[in-house]
Amino acid sequence: IGGMIKYFLPKVFRLIKDKKYLADKITLISMSNLYYSLKNSSILIGVYAVSVTVMNSLMIMLKDSPREFMTSSIGFVVLTILVLACIVYKYVLEASTRKRFYANLYKIGFVKQQMKRIVKKEVISFYFTIYILPMIYIVISLAQSFVHGDLDVGLLVFIVVFLTLAIVIAGVFTYYSYKKEVVIGGNVHE
Repeated sequence: IGGMIKYFLPKVFRLIKDKKYLADKITLISMSNLYYSLKNSSILIGVYAVSVTVMNSLMIMLKDSPREFMTSSIGFVVLTILVLACIVYKYVLEASTRKRFYANLYKIGFVKQQMKRIVKKEVISFYFTIYILPMIYIVISLAQSFVHGDLDVGLLVFIVVFLTLAIVIAGVFTYYSYKKEVVIGGNVHE
């Protein structure tokens, strides 16, 4: 996943920016910020993907032993929350370094609504990427376990719903913190 973020996604972003969004200044800025955030968080994203995938497999493997299954389920939930908290913290910390960037955007004519749209696109794209990259591996392992009868529907639903809710909550928290930091707290006025 780290290699995908460092080598593959920059080329994809560049192609998309050059062909589709060259005239769209909001998307252009948000994609540039997105690339920077993904690149700086690649280790944390890799840790998230590996830990979620491994804990997922561990839960499936231990589902017949109630005590070990409960321990692995609690570990899955706690580990997911802790790694996502680290990602949120890293992202909000980066936002504090971007105050000057957004203040300069305001000085060259961007209004508060445009900057909110930039932040919204960037955060949604970031968390969508974080959701999709590990979900590829997770879906493959879940589908394989489901086909072989090692996984019941309840556990499948729990895993998918929990990961989705965790990412959505982290994204919403990041969006409001980031917006508060750079748009509201960054000396940008209506």
